[in-house]
Order: sequence, then structure tokens, then C-alpha cells
Amino acid sequence: MKVLTENRLRSDLPGTKYPPEYLVPPGTIITPAARSFLSDRGIRLSFGGTGEVQDPQDRVSENMAEEGSFFLIGPDLKVDRKPEHYTHLSGNKLVPKNHPRIELRGKLDSLQADIILAQVRIADLGREELVNDLQEILDLVKEILKGEVTGSEIIVETLMGFSKDQLREVSHHPEKYFDTGHFFPSREMGEVMALLNVVRTRIREAELVACNVFRNADSGMTREDILTLLNRLSSAIYIMMCKFKSNKY
Repeated sequence: MKVLTENRLRSDLPGTKYPPEYLVPPGTIITPAARSFLSDRGIRLSFGGTGEVQDPQDRVSENMAEEGSFFLIGPDLKVDRKPEHYTHLSGNKLVPKNHPRIELRGKLDSLQADIILAQVRIADLGREELVNDLQEILDLVKEILKGEVTGSEIIVETLMGFSKDQLREVSHHPEKYFDTGHFFPSREMGEVMALLNVVRTRIREAELVACNVFRNADSGMTREDILTLLNRLSSAIYIMMCKFKSNKY
């Protein structure tokens, strides 16, 4: 029976750019250090080339319980019933509800709720173009959440007609594109501006949690696709705020 160790992975996967998947023969024992190496780098584990992709935690060591429907990550234990203070990370793998990745999912869920609330209120004010731009933001947040859960890469070419580089440029230099420079929202700017600003701050909160989740002491940041998109989402909302302030909607 083959054993996959962290040293073997470091030999097979040098550098900082990692593949999305690592293939091993069926029946391979995965050491805890190897599981951590793969998980920290967002690498999926595929067994036997059958096309069935499994997470590194799907294989348990011989000292773990042989029975049970759920696998508790951390104590490395299989259990028949899901503890109330645990929740699903993926498949039958459970983590405590205060796990950093679960916190990130909660932030993304709250962000979606705030966007929808903003859409409802802004639609009541008859600003459909703003509602449509927020829908594009909402759709991307859903893709980010899906990508975090499944481990799949998120590829986005444009958002609201801007490339990622353009989003950065316009949000950093609004005076070049709108009739306003940088500004702080205030009550006098009205409900629409207040709602957009709430969405912007919620995106920033999710980004900060994501930075903590995807920081790795050995390889730096993982899931740069998610980190970059969250950063550009806040830029997109700020552009909407500048555009609204300049009466461009």
C-alpha cells in the first residue's frame, strides 16, 4: 500500500503555482501533513484516474474509526450523527461552525442579503440601471461562494463592462472619469448612496476574512482568484457610487 507524505508532495509540486488536482493510485494512505499541504494550497485529490475527485480528507488513517457517516476534520474521527456544533465543509466532511471557511461563507451569504435588500429599495426609487448593475455584482458573489465550496477556479473577464485592470484604474482616479474626486458618503447624499456604501463595506469585510482564510505560511496567499475578485467588487461598487454622485445613471 502506497503512502503519500508531505515530503513527496514538496518534491512533486515545487514552486508557488500549483495544479488544481493531484492524482494518486486507489488505496493510497494520505498522511495528515500531506492532507494539510494539499488543502492549504487548494489542490483537489483524485484517486485512480477514474474521474472521481475527492478531497484529501476523504482518506482516513488506520487509527480512525472504520464506521460512521461523517468525518470530523480536526479530531480526525468518523461519527454516525452530525454534532450540532459542526457543519458541512464539503461532502460528508464536517468542521466546527466557527471554522474560518465557514465564517467566510457566512460573510458572502450576508453580502448577498445586503445586495438584494439594496436592489429592492433602489427599485422602489425607480433606478433600474443601478438595480441591474447590482444584479451583476450579486451574480459574481454567488460564483465566488460556489468556487470556494467546490474548489473550482473563478474566471471573470469583465464586470459592468470593465476589465479587472480598468476597475482598479477608474476607482483609483474617479476625477478622470466622473465629475467627482474621492469622497466620503454622507446623509445628505440620500438613501441610494447609503445602500451602495453598505454593500461596499460588506464586500470589504468578506475580503478581510478571505485574506485570513487563504494565507499560508509556506506558499503565501492561495485562492488569489477569490481575493482579486473581492477587491475588484469593492472597486465596482465605488465606481457605482461615483457615477451616481455625478448623475451619470
